[in-house]
Amino acid sequence: MVIRSSSAGEVERLVTRLTDPAPMEREAAIARLRVIGSRATERLTALLTPDTPNDTRSAALRALEGNLEPRVRELALAALDAGSEAVALAAAAVLRPWLGREDGLGVLEQATAVVLDEGRPPAVRALLLEGLHELGREVTGAVLERVVIVQPPAVSADDDAAAARDWLDANPDAPLSQLADLVSRARTREDTAPSPEERRAWQQVRGATHLHLSKRESRVSLYDLREAFERADGALPHDFAAAIGALGDASCLDALGHAWAASEADAWWRERLGEAARQIVTREKITGRNAALRKVRARWPGFLA
Repeated sequence: MVIRSSSAGEVERLVTRLTDPAPMEREAAIARLRVIGSRATERLTALLTPDTPNDTRSAALRALEGNLEPRVRELALAALDAGSEAVALAAAAVLRPWLGREDGLGVLEQATAVVLDEGRPPAVRALLLEGLHELGREVTGAVLERVVIVQPPAVSADDDAAAARDWLDANPDAPLSQLADLVSRARTREDTAPSPEERRAWQQVRGATHLHLSKRESRVSLYDLREAFERADGALPHDFAAAIGALGDASCLDALGHAWAASEADAWWRERLGEAARQIVTREKITGRNAALRKVRARWPGFLA
């Protein structure tokens, strides 16, 4: 790409500010370079060499987040092995969008290797683990089962549902991997609860955690959210419906239809399910030609009519 001299001058000034001692100046430069995008790629990639100071190298990588040029991907892959936690963490953030792409197989393989390597910095492993979670267990389940939890669990075996809710309320910005772990633990405690009251309490924790994830726009546990409706034989806590409405995709419509059919006597819950399904259809721009929508309408004529 040919860069006009005025643009080149702005890029150069911003690159100089990446080493500014004032944090606000550095962050402002990184944000502006991200907006400039491809016009800054040449200058930023020139900083991704082993002889560049680590703080400058990590700042350049942060400015390249969201850049999907193959050369940026290759340089970020190399930076994962830089020996600097800050550089590796910034490289992991650059690589996360590549995990689910057809041309990102090499990224998926290396990210998996890093996550499984207990000698790597925990923060780097956690960031890549969150990316793997977002691909769903049907893609990465075997890998996830082998991972030693990088972050401490949100709840222990001795905690009750109230303690789990307190932790959730106190940690709205917890790593996505911790929230995904809480979903899994809450589901296990729900399935093994000795009383209906305790089962419902853990179900409420699970639903609240899904709602937190939806507010973070993370589909890290979407598979579990979908299965909750597939298994439902009655109304779930409202947080489940709010979460799937905010986050679900076309694959969730069948599960919502199943839950609707299983709740024939609960008009209020059926309306919540319909609202969630319509929210998905609108947000995902699903038309009547969509196979999932056609299947749902054919199977449950009264749902999404």
